[in-house]
Amino acid sequence: MSIFSEDYYNKVDTEGQRLINIVLKNSQKMGVLIDDLLSFSKLGRKEMTKTNVSMKSIVLSVWEDLK
Repeated sequence: MSIFSEDYYNKVDTEGQRLINIVLKNSQKMGVLIDDLLSFSKLGRKEMTKTNVSMKSIVLSVWEDLK
């Protein structure tokens, strides 16, 4: 947990706690996205290869994010 949530989580109402949880979850996702972008930038020097992708899993993942 972040310093903010450690200091204030129990001092706010349930709506505030819900919002803190959302911010924490989204900041973790942002960290993953940044790491992935850095990895992707390193791939610019490598040859691309084709691979099969499960569109169903991508759509379900996006759907869960949007709920």
